[in-house]
Amino acid sequence: MTAADVVHSAELHAGPESRLSGVATLREATVTAVDDHTVRFDLPSPQPDFLFLHAGRGVLTIYSKA
Repeated sequence: MTAADVVHSAELHAGPESRLSGVATLREATVTAVDDHTVRFDLPSPQPDFLFLHAGRGVLTIYSKA
């Protein structure tokens, strides 16, 4: 898996059909692949639960772009 896969997965999960918990926060995020192994999530305001909602609970499953 690469950072590009994380960006791709975030775009899939934040799509109009998504019913994920906390999807509004994910839709507001700008997700950028900094390099092959680093991803940056920029949010419009502080979101202390962001990692819990999307990473800790396994909601943001990463899929290979390939």
